[in-house]
Amino acid sequence: MKAYLDHAVIAVSQWERSNDFYARVVGVEVVPRGQGFAYRLGNAQLNLHGPGVAPVPVARIPVVPGNSDLCFRFAGTLDEARAHLESCGVEIELGPVERSGFGGGGQSLYFRDPDGTLLEFLVLPEAPRLLNPVTLENEWVRLEPLRIQHLDVLWEIGKDPRVWEHFWAKFREKEDMERYIRYNTKREEQQLGLPFAVWDKTESRFVGATTFLDFQANNRAVEIGSTWLDTAVWGTRANPSMKLLLLTHAFEVLGLARVQLKTDIKNLRSQRAMEKIGASREGVLRKHMLRPDGSWRDSVFFSIVDDEWPQVKLKLEEKLR
Repeated sequence: MKAYLDHAVIAVSQWERSNDFYARVVGVEVVPRGQGFAYRLGNAQLNLHGPGVAPVPVARIPVVPGNSDLCFRFAGTLDEARAHLESCGVEIELGPVERSGFGGGGQSLYFRDPDGTLLEFLVLPEAPRLLNPVTLENEWVRLEPLRIQHLDVLWEIGKDPRVWEHFWAKFREKEDMERYIRYNTKREEQQLGLPFAVWDKTESRFVGATTFLDFQANNRAVEIGSTWLDTAVWGTRANPSMKLLLLTHAFEVLGLARVQLKTDIKNLRSQRAMEKIGASREGVLRKHMLRPDGSWRDSVFFSIVDDEWPQVKLKLEEKLR
């Protein structure tokens, strides 16, 4: 059996005063509930006992204003939590002190609501950023963090419709390329991906882009995708050399266990390229996504796992010699 905390109950003596306090200080959404209110925060809720509310049943010792103790995780630094409370005119009663909660240990600040209920802001240490912007380079290509400064040169490449034949989007205007870059840099900020612009050393110019997608720190997994290249470098060392860089970074620097790749079932060239670098074909997801023209796309999935990486690396290096 699985059970989850849905709501807890506190009591307040004055609706208006408490609603204002919890909205300003804690950031709850105040929701009308019968003759009173509830406070929603994330996926949880505080139901309130207060003036005009006669709940049935109640605890053996009913909750009253000022006799509860609640901890809220503060999404920010300890300095930001302290500054927020001070800006709201809330006195910090104790802290910072070491405390722990569901998410682990951290630093807490204690304060009270207008009725005296004890409240706590718990600040957890910031999780290390694994997908930090990085430049990857070998003998054939350089991968540098994709930025809006790459817009003009990449748009020139993107004018060739052959580039987008099997891509998940069609870039018909320069604004489409701009949205693509901004979307990927936003995902980078959220630690969900890491986009790169691809510089080809033989061509001495930028020739496309590629991305770490769907980063899953807990599962030690990532996808390499959203890759597109100038048709002039199709079939050259550009693709295998950048895959070597990305896979090396994934397995040897980030310590991941799985790297996934996928492509449109109609993109036979891409499937052959994935097989050539040593990726294992896992199967097909039918009607996986809609193509830009509205038709259904079946996606073919490939992967490389950490146990296979040493042999895959040798194969890639031999291919590039």
